[in-house]
Amino acid sequence: MKTQFKNKVDIETRISFGIGRATALVLEERPWGFFEKFYKTKHLCSLKSLRWTSTESFYCKSALLQLKQQSHEIIKLAELIEVDDKIVALRSNISNTAKAQHEKGVISTNDLLRELNAEDQAIQNRLLHQIQLQLSQYAYQNISGN
Repeated sequence: MKTQFKNKVDIETRISFGIGRATALVLEERPWGFFEKFYKTKHLCSLKSLRWTSTESFYCKSALLQLKQQSHEIIKLAELIEVDDKIVALRSNISNTAKAQHEKGVISTNDLLRELNAEDQAIQNRLLHQIQLQLSQYAYQNISGN
C-alpha cells in the first residue's frame, strides 16, 4: 500500500500475516529525514500493538480451549470413578461369595485367589482414577490461574 504524506514522503509497507501476528515488515522511505523516522516509528509501534493484541487473543483462545479440555477430562474421570465404585462393590460381593464357597470346598484355592486379585485390581484402578482426577483438577486450576 502506498501512502502520500504532506512532505512528499513515499512509504511502502508490506506486511505478511502468519498465525495471529505480523511476521514481516519492509519499509522503504524516500527522502531520509526526521519526519520519515517519525512515521517509521509510528508504523512499528502500531505493528507491535497489533502483535501484542493478536498474541494476547491467541493466548486467551488457547487457555479457553485448554480449560474446556480439562473440564471434559474431569467429567470423564468423575464418571469413571462412579463406575469403578460399582465394580469394586460387585467384586467384593464376588470375593465374599468365593470365600464362602472355598470354606465349603466348592471352589479351589486358585479360584479364590483369582477372585481376590480381581477385587484388589478393581480397588487399584479406582485409586488410580482418583489420583488422575486430582491431577486434572490441579491442571484446571493451574490453567485458570487459581
